[in-house]
Order: sequence, then structure tokens, then C-alpha cells
Amino acid sequence: MPNFAPDPRDSIDLFGQRYVVQPHPQASTLPFSLEAARSLVYQLRDEKGEYFALKVFRKKYRDPHLIKSAEVLSHVENFKGLHAARRRIVLPSDPAARKYQNLEYAMLMSWIHGKAWFDVLWQAQQERYWLDPYTAIHLCDCFLEIIEGLEIAGIAHTDISPGNVVVKFNTNDVQLVDLENLYMPGTPSPPQPNLGSAGYRHRSGDKGETTWRPEGDRYGAAVLAAEMLIIANPVLGRKATDEGFFTDHCETSQGMNRYKEAQVWLKAIVPEFALVFERSWFADSLEECPRISELREPINELVNNSAPIPPPSPDRIRWMALH
Repeated sequence: MPNFAPDPRDSIDLFGQRYVVQPHPQASTLPFSLEAARSLVYQLRDEKGEYFALKVFRKKYRDPHLIKSAEVLSHVENFKGLHAARRRIVLPSDPAARKYQNLEYAMLMSWIHGKAWFDVLWQAQQERYWLDPYTAIHLCDCFLEIIEGLEIAGIAHTDISPGNVVVKFNTNDVQLVDLENLYMPGTPSPPQPNLGSAGYRHRSGDKGETTWRPEGDRYGAAVLAAEMLIIANPVLGRKATDEGFFTDHCETSQGMNRYKEAQVWLKAIVPEFALVFERSWFADSLEECPRISELREPINELVNNSAPIPPPSPDRIRWMALH
């Protein structure tokens, strides 16, 4: 039985509807697909012109646990920032799965429009791209509002990292993707709980502690929120990597050097946030990291003041990047 490996404009029937595989915007001879650690995601379009994502899991992660995962996600599909929770799963008995073996447990969901935070970091590094502080602070507040809402409900995404956070700057919208391992009280642990992604992993993850817990997002969210503010500094932004700005945690010299650079900037623009971030950075465990509400409070206060935050002068930016 063959695998689903489509060309652009190939069609596939799913759940009684026909979908067409879309061409890549920069290479029309290739399908529009996004590669993730556990899956390959294709962009499809239905007969009404609406766009969808078909998430095809790699063989290692293709198992019945995904059925329960889809059921769990149905309870949070109306949460802010979780549009990707609205999905349908291709069961092994589905005609599509009988035709293509790799479509077993594939998931169909709405396409999340925007830019992955990974791409923002890449632009900052390669194209000297940066955000103005006003935009950065509003985006950071929106991101933390979503994570705060999950934490209040006792839920955690469990893998807050650049590929799983999608942003739209014109509306300051933030969406979380890759939701299959969402932690929720009373649900069974996935076969392979996450330890946290490189650059966003608490030091306890190096010792085998997983993020499968209510506090699982605290450290990764603190790091990514800090990055949203760091990208407002073009000098620091150019130091971004595929594993974020910090690249590591407080027990490594690389992580500490990056932290010290970032803190000078963070203290200059949002000093109260910098203090809470410091506690997250040095916390001995995920449970000891500050709650997301503490991290968000100083950011939200700035947003509610509704006053544009003037960017530091170029000389000040250079000084802060060097001290």
C-alpha cells in the first residue's frame, strides 16, 4: 500500500469532501508542506475555497493514542489561541487510510494563517528584521494571555517552542499548533512525553523530567515571551538561532552569556518583567517557575496604559548589546 506523497493540485477525498493539495508559494512544482519533528503538514483547499491543514504523522508517532488526543482537544477548541484544536481524525477504517498507509490517524484541521515564531527568529538573524517595542509588547501580552488561560484551567501545551507558536502582526493574533500532547487533568500520558525543545527546555529536562504536568509551559513560555521583547532590539535579534535566542539554560556558559545580554535589554524596557523572568530562568524546577499570570502582569500593565513605548536610540541599543 503506497504512502500519501502528493504533487501540487492532486486531490484527495476525506470525510465526504474533496480537497486539493496546494502548490508551495515559492516553488509551484512542489506541494505546500511544512515539516515538523513528528509530522508533515500539507496545505489543502476545499471546493468552497477554504484552506485546511492535513497533518500526516511519521510512523513512530502513528498510534491509537492520537484518537484520544483528538477527543481531548474537542474540549478546548474554543479556548483563545487554540483554533488548531478543531480537527477530524482519519481512522484506519477510513477509505483514505486504506488507500494510503501513512494517512492512518492523520488529522484534518483549519489552516492557521500567520508566521511561525521560528520564521521570525530566522528573519531577525538573516535579514536584520526587528519589531518596534510597542508591537513586541502587545504581541507578548497576547501570547502570555493564551498560556495564562491554559494554566488557569490546569492545562499545558507541553512543547512551547518557535515552531509551535504562530503570530499575525497586523492583528497581534497568536495561535498554538502541534497540540497532540496537550496536558489535561485526568487524561492519560502520551507514549513519549515531551522534555521540552532545545533552547526552551528547563534544566530539569536534561535529567528526564517531562513537561507533562500543569506547570509544563512555565519555563518555555517565559523564554519565548522574553524573545518577543528581545526581537525589538536589532542587535540582539541578529544573534537568534534555530534554537532561539538563549539556545540553552542557566547551567551552561552559552545560556548564561545570552541571558546576561538579554537582561540588560529587558530591564531597560520592562524592568518588572525582567525580575520575574530572572526567577523563571534560575528556578530549580518547573513547579518553582513563576505562574504565567505573574509573568504577564507587567506586560499587561504597559498594554493597558495604551501609550506607545519609544524605542531607545541606536547608540543606546548598541550599548545595551555590549554590556
